[in-house]
Amino acid sequence: YPHGLGLRSQPDVPFNMASLEALGVLMAEANEAFYCSFMAQKGEEATGSIAGLMQDMGVLFRYNLKSGLFEFTAIRQPTLSTIPFASDSMLLPPEPEIATMIGDRPRDKLVFKFSDREKNFRDNCIIRDDDSAASLRGHVKTTEIQLQNIINYITASLVAERRSQEEYGNLATLSLQVNREGRALLPGDVFTIGTVASVLRVLEKKIDPLTSKSELDAVIDFYGVPKTAYEDEAPGGPQPVETEVGGDIFTFLELPAYIN
Repeated sequence: YPHGLGLRSQPDVPFNMASLEALGVLMAEANEAFYCSFMAQKGEEATGSIAGLMQDMGVLFRYNLKSGLFEFTAIRQPTLSTIPFASDSMLLPPEPEIATMIGDRPRDKLVFKFSDREKNFRDNCIIRDDDSAASLRGHVKTTEIQLQNIINYITASLVAERRSQEEYGNLATLSLQVNREGRALLPGDVFTIGTVASVLRVLEKKIDPLTSKSELDAVIDFYGVPKTAYEDEAPGGPQPVETEVGGDIFTFLELPAYIN
């Protein structure tokens, strides 16, 4: 990728390969070992498999207007020093418009399924629960998500943590008109504005070719929130409790009173 199987790369291919190298360095420094495999099913093309893999890796593929090249950008937790502030001179009327989803969250239990290499590629799963939403509703709404390319439990745990933020994130979107330095913001970038307390991340950008105006669609940056302290069980489930060999073994049973 992106040249296809058995095809030679051309010098005029519009891809920023330095961004791909930087992505590999970032994942290596973060100890994000990514064990996966590709298997096209039901006539699926390579584009679909690669898109699914990039979603699991938390990587955005975008076109950079400054360089004129396509580049790979990691969606990670931003540092406060790197978040630009959208000044009043950058914003154009009308006021930013917020579209909010009305009603219950569509899911509060996520089951991530994958083919586990340690179990001869039988199905294994990792669960992420939104217990507060389930308790308020009084029942559980379960959604199953198949991780097509993941074959390792540790990698699946990392992907489940990242994609659960996406599934459980705030569904509100914000649309605003910008100009000047606002044209430098690209999909995947984060920024802040005075009217919204949260950090925003650009999802889509529409450019007016005849003026300096651009339209940004953004969401509250749930992709960049810190990871939870929760740790999944080791591969293969809970480990057996070691007991001493030999000696007497006692078992206590509690029986209902009416049996006596």
